[in-house]
Amino acid sequence: MKPYFLKKIFLIINLMLFITNVSFSTDQTYSNYTITSNIESDYNNVTFTGTSNVPSSASVVIEANTEIDFQNGFSTAAGCTMTALITPTTITSISPVSGLVAGGTSVTITGTNFVGASVTFGGVAATVTTSGTTTMIVSTPAHVYGSVDVVVSTPAGTTTLAGGYMYYYSTTEYNFVTLAGSYPTPAYGYTDATGSSARFHNPRGIAVRNGSLYVADTSNNVIRKVVISTGVVSTYAGSPIGTSGSNNGASLTSAEFNAPTGLAFDSSGNLFVADYNNQTIREISSDGTSVSTFAGTAGDQGYDDGTGSSARFFYPYCLTIDGSNNIYVGQYQTGARNIRLVTPAAVVTHWAGYDEGAGGSDNGLGTAATFDSINGLANCIISGTLNVFISDFCYIRQAQPDGSYGNVTGPFAGYPYATIDEAGSGSSAEFAQSYGLVSDGNGNLIVEDVTSIRQVELASPQTVTTVGGALSDSGGTGPGTKGGLADGMGSSAKFLDPQGITIDGNGVLYISDTGNHVIRIGYPPYLGP
Repeated sequence: MKPYFLKKIFLIINLMLFITNVSFSTDQTYSNYTITSNIESDYNNVTFTGTSNVPSSASVVIEANTEIDFQNGFSTAAGCTMTALITPTTITSISPVSGLVAGGTSVTITGTNFVGASVTFGGVAATVTTSGTTTMIVSTPAHVYGSVDVVVSTPAGTTTLAGGYMYYYSTTEYNFVTLAGSYPTPAYGYTDATGSSARFHNPRGIAVRNGSLYVADTSNNVIRKVVISTGVVSTYAGSPIGTSGSNNGASLTSAEFNAPTGLAFDSSGNLFVADYNNQTIREISSDGTSVSTFAGTAGDQGYDDGTGSSARFFYPYCLTIDGSNNIYVGQYQTGARNIRLVTPAAVVTHWAGYDEGAGGSDNGLGTAATFDSINGLANCIISGTLNVFISDFCYIRQAQPDGSYGNVTGPFAGYPYATIDEAGSGSSAEFAQSYGLVSDGNGNLIVEDVTSIRQVELASPQTVTTVGGALSDSGGTGPGTKGGLADGMGSSAKFLDPQGITIDGNGVLYISDTGNHVIRIGYPPYLGP
């Protein structure tokens, strides 16, 4: 038998003195202990027994980890209680701390009191292959992607190492899977259902919060909700029959939208919507009870700066929200190819680009800059400075605040009016048509292209690589033969005009695969703890 220690024992020994912190070992006999009361323990499988009511010398024999016998003159006289505190089960370390989702990884767990232990990873039982008191080896079960709790249970108790193990698909590639929408054969429609039974129609803007995705289902004129863990799709806001309109409504589903395209959450959980054909910015309250018009006036397009309903927009398309809850709105139709700034007080101003322009690629401060087609916006902090990245038709530009305006520079990656998508660095790279983009928090931008997902390193020289799908072979005129719908690792996946992307705190990508009318997940390569 292996050593076992009782952490604290209160006894009356011989002269009725309290003795504390007495340690015993298994298979040992301890004599000359006088016991003066019945001993009870509410601890599982621990027993205290005696053979005599006559006070006399007693022997204490600890026979096993969870059984203790008192023999040779156990006294039942009242007046004394002995308490035994069992050595707790603890986890000191596990190694390795990660493994494939398929399971089967051999993991060594160290700690205390593992006798009789069982182990779970994320609630799923592991196979114990080698068992000991302070060390055991287990084979991990299969599990979905993500970090999970490791729980060791013994007769002495349960201990948890929160988030102690990470399941991943690969250490080198993204793995792309379809979460919701018709798969493997694309089909559009409007159906609330689970997984592949659900239907979307040109989904674009996408945002993630508290385990759910929120999708601007543009051609259905609604905001959909997708539960990530189950793939259950429901109508979150907008008409359940897809009616277009501008009504704010007494409830989320009595409100109406008209081709919503961009989505973003502020820090309080309010969801902002670029309501494209209504020429407005809408707000869905964080408690999910109301829809309101935050800025602009429905059906009244224009260029006016102002506060709330006095401001005018010209087909607002995409959004990004900075850490101070300022909203940057990208407009890309001929007549207003610019970025508007909307403060938390709904004050709307021109931030970069100008009105009624024919399009261009000029850099500069505020209205000196020109744009061609603003398809996506993202922001992140670099060296303490806010940077707004702009997906402008077929290349990526960069802007930083300078007073009340944005100072636009570029090309950051790609170059204007490229004719094909190619790998490279900085302006030597090419995009067929850049759409949504997002910072991955690891020093990269992730950018949607016509048939692929591209990665742009933020550090010079801004190396551009393809992390999902394949570059189109159409000379920039469309997806060619490379577009399609397929799940898989890296280049084995296929996409068709993805136009919405977001990311969660674990680096998992969520993609509106617009041309395929589905919602995709991109699980990132595991880069280590």
